[in-house]
Amino acid sequence: MLRRLLSIGVVLVATVAPAAAGRAPDGKLDRELRLRALAPRGHSRVIVRLDPGVSGDALIRGVRGTAGRRLASVGGQVADVPDWALDALAGLPGVSGVSLDRRVYGTLERTGATIGSTFVQQALGLDGTGVGIALVDSGVTSWHDDLGSDHVARFVDFVAFQPAAYDDYGHGTHVAGILAGSGYDSGGRRRGIAPGRSENARQQ
Repeated sequence: MLRRLLSIGVVLVATVAPAAAGRAPDGKLDRELRLRALAPRGHSRVIVRLDPGVSGDALIRGVRGTAGRRLASVGGQVADVPDWALDALAGLPGVSGVSLDRRVYGTLERTGATIGSTFVQQALGLDGTGVGIALVDSGVTSWHDDLGSDHVARFVDFVAFQPAAYDDYGHGTHVAGILAGSGYDSGGRRRGIAPGRSENARQQ
């Protein structure tokens, strides 16, 4: 009986060890992908974060995935990967992490209501008209429908000293939209906190 139990134990160790060896280090797969790796059902669209200088194309194809566009801002690449290969991909040298490529939705209409700016605009008629806002960030895309030249009164570039408004990363434009976006692209639902024009913008 003891001999039989020992034999079963050896078989179990031999079966479990390869599975454990193929698992990516903790933290390299986000929670949702960890669950999908444990119970593979299909494919997942993911963002593969890569170490500097590493190209993701060959790594992704090596686990039978399909490589997508590169995301320079996060040092990553989009990919479609079989769920059974998620652990293998995350465990490869040069891969710093793998995250599910989730859908992103704009929710500024809820933010305005939460902080009370919608009430202030509608009930008190205060929308920032005549007030100037200074924003120090990555820049601003002045041609965005929600901003436009009538909202960006002045642009000063302290890095590349370019005269025309631009935004290398998008963060400054995002913050400018929260502050003063007109809500044009969303039919007014996602207006900024203070969408009224400043005196400087009206004079130009």
